[in-house]
Amino acid sequence: MKKFSFTILSAVFIFISALTITLTICLLWGLFLNNLSQEIPNLFSKTVYIKRIKNLEKQRILNAVKLINFLKQEKLKEGVKDENEVKQYVLKALKAGFSHFGYPDIFIIKVNMNDKKCQGKFILYTLPIIRNHNCLTLGSPFIKDKNGKPCIKRCYKELLKKGYISTTVVWPYTWEGSKKRVLELFYYKPFNWVIGADAPVNFDVVFPNFSKYLREKFFQYTKAISIISLLTAVTLGILIWLLLFLRFMYIPLKNDIETIKQFFEQYPKNKKIEIKKIRIEEVREIVSSINRLLSSIEQKNSVIQQLLNRYTSLMHNIPEIMFVFKQSKRGLTLEEANKEGLDSYLFGTIKDNTTPEELFKDAPDIAKSIEMVAKNGYNTQFVVALKKKALMYFLVRIYRVEQDRIVCLLRNITSTINAFKTVERNRNLMGDLLNNIKAGVMVINERGKIVFLNSFAKELLGIKKRDELLKKVKLPESLKFTLLKVLHGRVSCDGCEIELTTANGLKKWFSIHATPITIGKKKMIIVSLNDITQKQIKSQQLEYLSFHDSLTGLYNRRYFEEEFHRLFNSRSLPLGLILIDLNGLKIINDMLGHKMGDRFLVKIAEILSTSVRASDITARIGGDEFAIILPNTTEEGVKKLISRIEEKIEAVNRTNDMFLSISTGYAIHFGQFNNPEELFKAADNELYKNKYSKRRRLMLMNIIKWASEYSSGNRTVDEDYLVGREKYTPPNQ
Repeated sequence: MKKFSFTILSAVFIFISALTITLTICLLWGLFLNNLSQEIPNLFSKTVYIKRIKNLEKQRILNAVKLINFLKQEKLKEGVKDENEVKQYVLKALKAGFSHFGYPDIFIIKVNMNDKKCQGKFILYTLPIIRNHNCLTLGSPFIKDKNGKPCIKRCYKELLKKGYISTTVVWPYTWEGSKKRVLELFYYKPFNWVIGADAPVNFDVVFPNFSKYLREKFFQYTKAISIISLLTAVTLGILIWLLLFLRFMYIPLKNDIETIKQFFEQYPKNKKIEIKKIRIEEVREIVSSINRLLSSIEQKNSVIQQLLNRYTSLMHNIPEIMFVFKQSKRGLTLEEANKEGLDSYLFGTIKDNTTPEELFKDAPDIAKSIEMVAKNGYNTQFVVALKKKALMYFLVRIYRVEQDRIVCLLRNITSTINAFKTVERNRNLMGDLLNNIKAGVMVINERGKIVFLNSFAKELLGIKKRDELLKKVKLPESLKFTLLKVLHGRVSCDGCEIELTTANGLKKWFSIHATPITIGKKKMIIVSLNDITQKQIKSQQLEYLSFHDSLTGLYNRRYFEEEFHRLFNSRSLPLGLILIDLNGLKIINDMLGHKMGDRFLVKIAEILSTSVRASDITARIGGDEFAIILPNTTEEGVKKLISRIEEKIEAVNRTNDMFLSISTGYAIHFGQFNNPEELFKAADNELYKNKYSKRRRLMLMNIIKWASEYSSGNRTVDEDYLVGREKYTPPNQ
């Protein structure tokens, strides 16, 4: 560990020293280049610029002349003979080719000595300032040479003589710094053109940012040199570190690794690595961890060996026949078989590399299933019958335990199958007995589900198909709850009466007798069914007649009194009672007969029953007397009901088929009455007041008049007699 730390510290010291020296050199180099960058532009502008710009102007003029000649030849080849058309085409091409160029600028002057005002006209130029000064004359004094003398005429004569000249002129139409310009001129005789190129003599005009640009470039190079120096220092530090590493780390580490390698080559002969031979402290700690891990592995191996021994013992002692197949180049072959499999006489010869087809040649379904499990990976289970000395049944389970291993287990279930067949025969015998009994028999499991029905029970329940049992016949939840109580011995059910909906949609009543039984280990309930539907219907009819009036269908006085006493409590408050009397019933009976009187009673009953709420009770309590009990009804609700009844009576009277008239009286119990009789008496007193009012005689006379008209006036009527018969004995006050 100490040697390793010394190596690291040495490398760091060398690296920092090299980095410091490099940075110092870079700083001095940067100062030198900064001063140098200040002088280079001036030196460059005085010695190089003029010469270089003239070369560029000549080159640009030559390129323009070459382009003009080329374009001219192209047009001539195309058969164009019009010189103006050729010139226009050439100018257009030159403008497109040179318009994007910077310094030096290029221009073309068309010479026309016959035009005194514009003997030379700029027809192409890249310098924008020419736009407003594009005409020249030989006598123009504005453009001068470097000596201050006009030069247009002199330069033109010299150009005609030599064909090409180079000079310096002063152009007056621009700002002061760029007036003095280097000029190159070429005379193109075929078109009578002067092709020229010019640029400012002042270097800073052409390259205004040259000093800044040059300085930036120097700094870029300085930066690059600094980075290279830094990388060199880093590389030097790494190389020195590698040398120290090889001396103090690599060689000892290599020896330690060789020691570990020799140990693993001799393992498990040697149980541990000798720590004394290890020189590097860190490797020594790793070796200690390896030794601890090896100790743990030895312990795990011991446990694994115990488990393997148990597996081997279990495999060879289980009662099932067991075969293990392994995937090989030949396909699936037998790898292992337990004692039951080796001793079995049911299969072919058992030897190494036996295939499933060879082993199960008398049971090909097993061999095919093994191949399918090996191919698809899913487990399977089925029953197979084999006959050697006797017919035997086996439960076969095939599953994959590893990617290339298949296990096949065969359990002998012959005794179970035979026992099942015996039970099935007994069950069929019992089924035949139950199906011939002329009583419905039903077996229900502990979940309340029907598991058996004899033929007579199916007939009672309207079941024609087996699936109708599950889909259409449903036991009421109350019956299931009762049967579960019977199953656990909490209650008995002998003669219980229930209503069931049959498979064909009919509702029937049954009397049932339920008894808990045990079939195998399962607790069930056997239920006998007797159809009592007709008996129940008659009972309901008798019950209906005992509480209803046979003529009107309303409740009778018996039911009224029972309900009146039942509802006389605080939950029904306020409790309303309306008494109704049909006026003139005796007159109708005498004049039109009792059948017409019965029609009047039925009509009144119809009006009353269609006017009340579902919670109200309407009853006929006498010959022409009716009563309505209204639970939880205020006086306003009672009055609204009476008004609704009277409106319906008026609607009937307007048809002239009948002439109905009633008297009403009502009372409301808010808790002030001690018993139902007091409430009834209060309503009866109100009825008496309304029935025997001053309007009574007029009302009866109207009934007599209607009855007389209805009977076509064929009878002589004693009105006083009929009115007198309607006397009423008032109740005791």
